[in-house]
Amino acid sequence: MALFFASYLLTLQLAMSQTNPLIEYEPENIDGAVLANTGAGGSTYDLDLSSALASNLASIEDVDAQCKELCFTDAEETCVKVPLDIDTAAIPNLSFEVLLKQRAYHEHLAWIMSNDDGAFDRSIIMEDSRYGSGNKLALGVGGTYTSVTNSLALNEYRHLVAVWQGGAGGTASLYLDGVLQQTTAIQRNSVSNLNYFCLNDNAGHANHAWNGCMNVVRVYDSALTAAEVSSLHQQAVEKLTSCSCSDEDCDDGDICNGAEFCADGQCTSGDDVECPANFLCSSERQQCVRDCETFAIDGYLRDCSEEFDYVKTDVAGVSSQASD
Repeated sequence: MALFFASYLLTLQLAMSQTNPLIEYEPENIDGAVLANTGAGGSTYDLDLSSALASNLASIEDVDAQCKELCFTDAEETCVKVPLDIDTAAIPNLSFEVLLKQRAYHEHLAWIMSNDDGAFDRSIIMEDSRYGSGNKLALGVGGTYTSVTNSLALNEYRHLVAVWQGGAGGTASLYLDGVLQQTTAIQRNSVSNLNYFCLNDNAGHANHAWNGCMNVVRVYDSALTAAEVSSLHQQAVEKLTSCSCSDEDCDDGDICNGAEFCADGQCTSGDDVECPANFLCSSERQQCVRDCETFAIDGYLRDCSEEFDYVKTDVAGVSSQASD
């Protein structure tokens, strides 16, 4: 009981101390061509996607009946601008949380969440060969470094968190699916001439556009802790589960409890099979079978054992074997 109570308190403390995002975008909150910010920043940074959507450079697509995703092509000039200054002086401690999937690679650089204007400013680098052997996943820290994280596999949603603690001399950490991948030194302050960052591109350079989809985007004006990242990852897993069920995933294959199905992102129970009187549905045999305790023929009760076919029971409860 004490262990349970301690675990409960820890969970409660984590929930209570969870940092609120300054900006939060979820495609389910789009109104026409405007993506609402549901974070602590209110409506200040709602995104007008009308131009990107009209030009087919971005699209809102259905994951299922209740979940949507914001998807981008990697054509140039696709920058969806978030009017927030994320330089070191403006936000000393900064965290990005993105639930995303990579749809394609085209052998060019791909940066997201970027305000870079030429000095490797704060960004999430999805594809770049300058950070080690092969294309790597990395962070903008004022220069290149050797990343230990490979670029992501295609068409799989991943939970990615980037944390910058301070400027030059501080640290930047990359988490993938709740697990710390690498912490590296920040080489210089992020000092960009841009007063915005791009969700899906690097506005300062050509051939940096990203091809993929986002389901959640959050910006925090604080450095998330490992415990907070783990909690956010669990929430992301729960959201993906609710968005990605299918009839095949839900059905356990037992005809007796009916065919379960996916509805509104959740597995829903089917209808139990109705057997004739004195029959039961057998999950083992996957069919209706005689109820051994109640089925009777000419006064004989069906016996469940292999030794007897039918058993006639007298008033005293004495049984005698009988044949068919």
